[in-house]
Amino acid sequence: MSILWFLFALAACAGGAFAGMRYTRWQVARERVIAEYEDPRDTEIRELLAEGKVLRKKLADTQAAAEKASEELALSATRAKDLEAAMARSQKEFKTSQGMLHDHLGGRTDMESQLDQLRRENDGLKARVQELEMELRLGKEPDLLDPSAQVN
Repeated sequence: MSILWFLFALAACAGGAFAGMRYTRWQVARERVIAEYEDPRDTEIRELLAEGKVLRKKLADTQAAAEKASEELALSATRAKDLEAAMARSQKEFKTSQGMLHDHLGGRTDMESQLDQLRRENDGLKARVQELEMELRLGKEPDLLDPSAQVN
């Protein structure tokens, strides 16, 4: 009995394949007949419509990309102007700071020269003080050459 079922399944598969082949052949023949009755200009029109649709899609994509690029360009231009203004401010601050530095360095040089002058003056005064102290000591001491002032 199992062989009978196998033969029946094989016959069903063969019949299904035959029916599918006939249907496909009928479909191809039908399309060929429709194509023979159809005007070739209609086919060309359909092809042109499809091409037009594709081109409109490409145009829309290109326009969107162009708009995005122009927005980015505007943002870049704004950013460049902001950076230029910041650079100008920084240069102005640098020049101001540089001027202040030169002023302070000039003041420092003046103070150093005054300090050197005061040190020289202080050294001269110290020497004068030592001379006066020496004179004072010599003035208070008895005369060393006087024999009566000398004590044994």
